[in-house]
Amino acid sequence: MDANQSFVSYADIKGDWEKRKISLFGVARSIISQLSFGQDLTSIGLPSVFLQPFSLLELAASRKLGYFDILSSFNEVDTDLERIVLVLRWLLTYVSDDHPDKKPYNPVIGETHVCSIESENNGKTKFYSEQVSHHPPVSAFYLKNKEKKISIEGNINFGVRFETNSVMCTTEGFLNVQSQDPKLEGEIYRVDKGLPDLQINNVILGTRTMGWTGIINITCDKNGLSIPIKFHKSKNRVLVEGKILRNEEELYGFEGYWMEEPLYAYPISEPNNKSIMIFDMDSVEKSKINYPEPFQVPDLNTFKVWGTVTESIVQNDMNTADIEKKRIEAEQRRRIKQWNNDNFMFFSFDEESQKWVFNKKKGNEHHTAS
Repeated sequence: MDANQSFVSYADIKGDWEKRKISLFGVARSIISQLSFGQDLTSIGLPSVFLQPFSLLELAASRKLGYFDILSSFNEVDTDLERIVLVLRWLLTYVSDDHPDKKPYNPVIGETHVCSIESENNGKTKFYSEQVSHHPPVSAFYLKNKEKKISIEGNINFGVRFETNSVMCTTEGFLNVQSQDPKLEGEIYRVDKGLPDLQINNVILGTRTMGWTGIINITCDKNGLSIPIKFHKSKNRVLVEGKILRNEEELYGFEGYWMEEPLYAYPISEPNNKSIMIFDMDSVEKSKINYPEPFQVPDLNTFKVWGTVTESIVQNDMNTADIEKKRIEAEQRRRIKQWNNDNFMFFSFDEESQKWVFNKKKGNEHHTAS
C-alpha cells in the first residue's frame, strides 16, 4: 500500500470476490486430508479461495460500529423498556448485515483495529479492538461515544467446526451496553453472545444453504428486564422469535422473518398497550466508517498485517494470497513464543471478572482512532 493511500475495509463494500465460485477439485487436496468429524477449523490453514478479503476484527467493526447510531438516543428515551428495545434493535440490525459464505481471516495475536464514525447529531464514536488470544481465538473490543455517554465492551470467542458435509460457526463471550450518565448508573444491558450460531450445509456436496441458529439473551440485572431471542430455520428462511420479560413476567412477544418485513412486539400481560416496532431494515442507514492513515497505526494493525493478502484476493491472485498468508502464520508462530500480556496495546486481563477489559491508560497512549 502506498504510504499516502488511506485505508479501505472491504468489510464495508461489495465486490466481485463475493460472487466467485469455488472449484472443489482445485482446493480439495489441501484441506480434505486435514478434516475429521468435529474438527475445529480455527486450527486449519484454509486456502485463500475460502476467505473473505478482511479480518474478523474488520467485520466486527463494520457491523457493530456501522449501526451504532441506533443507540444514540439511549440516554434520551424515557424508560428502561425503550432502552432494552434499542439494544435489541441494534443487535438484530448488525446480525442482518450479510450472511457470510466465506470466512474472514483469523486475526493474529496482538492484531489491532481502530476506526470511528462521526455525525453532526451524534458526535464521534470510537472503536478499538484487539486479538487477545489465538487458540482459542478471542477478540476484545470497546466502543465509546463521549457526547452521547454510551459505551460498549465485549469479548468474543469464535469457533468453526466441521461436521461431515456442514460447518457450524459458533460464538461465545459477552457484550455490555451501558450509559456513563450518573442517573443510569448500574443499568448495564448484557448480551451473552455477539452473534447467533451460523449453520452452513452442503459445503462439499449439494447446494449450499446457511442460516442463523441458536439463542441470544439480553438481560439487565438492575431492572429485571430480559429478552431471550431464538433464531432458527423455517421453510428455508430464518425465523426470529422472542419475549420481553420483567422479573419473569411476559410483557411482549415477537416473531417474524425480520430481514424480510418489519418486526413488532405485541403486548401479552397488558393487551391494551401499544405494540412496539422492533426492527425495520428499510429504515436503517449504515454509518460511513473512518479509518486512520497508515502512518498513524502500529505494525500489527489489521490493514498492515493482511494488506497483501487482501489485495491479492480482490484481484483473484490466490497463489500470492496463499504465499503471503503462510508467511504471516509462520511469523505469528515465532511471535507467540515471546508474547506476554504486557504486549497488548489496548486491553488488559481482569483477574476478578476473568475478562479482557479496555485499558484507558493504554488507549490514551496509543490514541489512533481517526
